[in-house]
Amino acid sequence: MVVAAAAAAVLLFKCLSMAPQADDILQSSLPGLWKYPTYKKQPVKYAEIWMECKKIDDNTDGLWRVHDGFYDFTEWVYKHPGGSDWLSITKGSDITEAFEVHHVTKTAEYLLKQFFVRPATEPRNSPYTFMDDGFYHTLKRKAQPILAQLPPGPSAQSKLCSDLLLAAFLLLSTVANATYNFKLGVLAGFILNFLVVSAHNFFHMKDNFRMYYFDLSFLTSRLYLTVQGKLKPSLRKEDLIPFIPLFVMYAYSGATFINTFIMWCWIVLIASFFFSLNGFNAAHHHPENFHDGDAPRADCDWGICQVDAVKDRTEVNNSKFLVLVTFGDHCLHHLFPTIDHWHLHHLYPVFYETCKEFGITYKSGTVLDLLKGQFLQLAKNEPNRNPPGK
Repeated sequence: MVVAAAAAAVLLFKCLSMAPQADDILQSSLPGLWKYPTYKKQPVKYAEIWMECKKIDDNTDGLWRVHDGFYDFTEWVYKHPGGSDWLSITKGSDITEAFEVHHVTKTAEYLLKQFFVRPATEPRNSPYTFMDDGFYHTLKRKAQPILAQLPPGPSAQSKLCSDLLLAAFLLLSTVANATYNFKLGVLAGFILNFLVVSAHNFFHMKDNFRMYYFDLSFLTSRLYLTVQGKLKPSLRKEDLIPFIPLFVMYAYSGATFINTFIMWCWIVLIASFFFSLNGFNAAHHHPENFHDGDAPRADCDWGICQVDAVKDRTEVNNSKFLVLVTFGDHCLHHLFPTIDHWHLHHLYPVFYETCKEFGITYKSGTVLDLLKGQFLQLAKNEPNRNPPGK
């Protein structure tokens, strides 16, 4: 869930990591982003370090900040309908973006008042705005009647697909190990890639066991946490999840442990390759997208900035299954992360309508276009001089 907690504000810090930085001065093109991130120069970076950095820079005195107010959710943490992880991990930080995108209706806004402690005296360390007549709030109002007609939480289809992918992965891995067939291992790794991406669908929902499918890939497992140049043990029970396939393969294949270990490493390697190929070309790395250093819009509405930073893949978005297992409908997922991927397509009519109303261009291209775009973006040595839409 550390990955999930960071995801709501990931665009801001993703942009920072893409921009050329001076040794000691932040050169962000985003207006209002003035503070050089603590721990930015750490040689090894984890999601936990990102959160520690954010807590220091947000300076909330151990409280939670939403817009221009400080709140104390201590007594609410384990009553939170979205699960305790979200509030536990983000204590002591500005959660404005996470609060906005994870609560589509006004209910949470009404409840917020009872936890108010005091107003903030310093501006937020974030350039993003959520004006009531702005793009994002307008889109949320239009989406509310549609979302009210959809079943809450994860869809039965998404849960079934993820569970079947898990079963297929464990079965194929065990058979590949029993026969020592590396071709079957490739197939098992390919399915593991689909499985861990589908787990991303469950990150932003109420705490559930399917979000831990992501850990089967080793992508969120870590045994040590680097803090201020020192290593300290940080072992969690979740760190054992990646080893479950290894134990299953060894227990049910009859193979030696050495052969099992080799096959397991092969499968994880294959899964990592496909995940990287898919993840790096899913939406963000294209010259037409906004990256820090480019000329920004004058309007820093959160929703507009999400649209500017995304280019979707047309082939993927035409299939609900591919949307689930390849980070599809990516722009809508940024705007409505709590909505199950299987249901996101229902929001396109009001999304297109709102884009037209505000003069915003939603970008899409082919899978090949996004693949080429990654390398075109890497080859760029000059920022875009014109703001998005110009």
